Amino acid sequence: MAAVVEAVATNNSEDAATVAQTLFSDFVDNGFNKDAAIFSEVEAAVATDLDNASTSYLATRLDGELIQATMNGELGAMSTWIDDVNWIAPLYGSPDSDNDGDVNDVDPSPQNPVQYIETPLSFNFIPTANKFGQNSLTFIDGDFTLTVTSEVVSNGEAGKLSKQKIYGLGVKTPDLPNPGNNDWKINLGEQVNFSLTNDSGTAIPFKDIKFSVPGFPAFNVETDEANLIINGNTYTFNGRNGSGAREIDETSVVEGTSGWGSEQATSFSLTPLSGPIRFTELSIIALSE
Repeated sequence: MAAVVEAVATNNSEDAATVAQTLFSDFVDNGFNKDAAIFSEVEAAVATDLDNASTSYLATRLDGELIQATMNGELGAMSTWIDDVNWIAPLYGSPDSDNDGDVNDVDPSPQNPVQYIETPLSFNFIPTANKFGQNSLTFIDGDFTLTVTSEVVSNGEAGKLSKQKIYGLGVKTPDLPNPGNNDWKINLGEQVNFSLTNDSGTAIPFKDIKFSVPGFPAFNVETDEANLIINGNTYTFNGRNGSGAREIDETSVVEGTSGWGSEQATSFSLTPLSGPIRFTELSIIALSE
């Protein structure tokens, strides 16, 4: 289309931007203000490009090939798949875009067909008043709601949640054989699950997961470990040296492994591997359409 606009502009001694603007304005007002001269030129250009290379506006660009022939070369015989009621369009990003069984049609510059609006979100788990024994907890930032649940890793049995001053999120699950499982620390064998929705209840994907841990309990040395599970992938990360609140992000993964920075999902889970842990804050970037 760009080449047609350039050709029409040259033929009419017009600026290409003027031609493009005229075409766009006529498209959106259904031709009410149609510039007959420019439209006639475009119609002639498109018609000749399709089936007449000798008089084509784009003959030099096409090197003697017809547009239809060029498209056939890229997509296979067009009439075959246009007329075939059983033809199925290839998936976006398929390396075999013409469905001929030959993986030879890779787009060198693929673009994501879904354009997301990125919204940074922050959820603070430190309450103004302590709350214990909850089946789930919700935290709101703007139009987005974070829902937190807990479970026993071994059998999926639901646990109870707390939110406490200073310490943040806590968990208590039934029948764990680990010592200390009756407190509200998140202990070995316990898992915390996080999911995001919008104000209409639709699950919303997110990325760039970061969270903070308090100065107590533990998880303040690099030998402390926990797992982040997202999209079926598990990332093991270490504690941060020092005292006071510390932020955990994808750079906290154990040495020699890749982080979770490329992951996008509507939910994820956290579970300790060596000793108890608590969480005071979560930051993510919501991806809404």
